[in-house]
Amino acid sequence: MPKLIQTEVDQTPAGPMVLCADFPAEEKMQAAPHTFAIEQDGVSMAQLMAAMKEDAEIQKRLVKCCEELVEETVKYNDKNNKKCEFAAFEGEEAPIDAASFVRRILKYGNCSPCCIIIGILYLERMNRIFPSVCLTSRNFQRLLLTACMTAAKFLDDSYYSNKRWADVGGLDTKELNRLELEFLFRIGFSLS
Repeated sequence: MPKLIQTEVDQTPAGPMVLCADFPAEEKMQAAPHTFAIEQDGVSMAQLMAAMKEDAEIQKRLVKCCEELVEETVKYNDKNNKKCEFAAFEGEEAPIDAASFVRRILKYGNCSPCCIIIGILYLERMNRIFPSVCLTSRNFQRLLLTACMTAAKFLDDSYYSNKRWADVGGLDTKELNRLELEFLFRIGFSLS
């Protein structure tokens, strides 16, 4: 099994950035020439399409890395009998594994892969504020869904309603509305 997280942390202007070990060094900090407009001596439409396909492949690998990270985190926390202090997010053990749930969120939540990454970062932020917060088989369904839904609302131009997100996560809409509010208050509405 590949190493999930690179042990070396890259420094960026925005702060430290931990990268997945799957990515070759040249892809990590490589400039993106396809971000320049055609009028500014950017790339042609064919080159743009090729760059978009390449980006999609990189995103697939990144999502796979996130799936493995969430799955291993849940297994580790369950093995060590870790408990989350937020009772609202606790429930029955999820009917699917964490990696499958990440794929489900992407498939049926119609959110960008960035939302999974930002959702995980929101959970990390929450963990810094409340150290007992952790993903377990009894809460990842609610915590991860709420974090990714919040990220989608913040990042994506179009996103689904809470009713649709509740369907994606197998929850009641009223419950998801309560979870969203609690989540936002717990991270101090700090989404950027």
